[in-house]
Amino acid sequence: MSAKEYLERLKIHDILINQKREELAMLRQVIGSTPLLYGQDKVQTFGISDKVGNGVVNVLGLQDEINEEIIKYTKEMHLLINQIQALNHPSFVPLLFKRYVQYNDFEGIAKDMGYTYQYIIEVHGKALKAFEKEYAWMLAAA
Repeated sequence: MSAKEYLERLKIHDILINQKREELAMLRQVIGSTPLLYGQDKVQTFGISDKVGNGVVNVLGLQDEINEEIIKYTKEMHLLINQIQALNHPSFVPLLFKRYVQYNDFEGIAKDMGYTYQYIIEVHGKALKAFEKEYAWMLAAA
């Protein structure tokens, strides 16, 4: 695995959490829009209530999944930040942090750091090589 692929895993993890949150919102909307028909015979009422009950169970299960994913994401983010900071380079650390933890684009990073876009691209390449050198053992195992 390359350094870039490894560093991008955090963003992918974040995207998956957000997709699960969207799924949760849709499930909640479906449950909220399911009418409860009182006064109907027991078979129909039971069927509708059962759908709502199953929906609530699905919502709770999905919420648990999201919570687990958030815990994994936070641990992964903390590890990634520590790995970036361990490079101990005045340009590499802020650049990699802004790019792979804060998800900034190169134009924004260049502006924030006071450099040209081209310079940031060059430093990014060097930073990735430094990360690969420092963590070659880990990237090979991943």
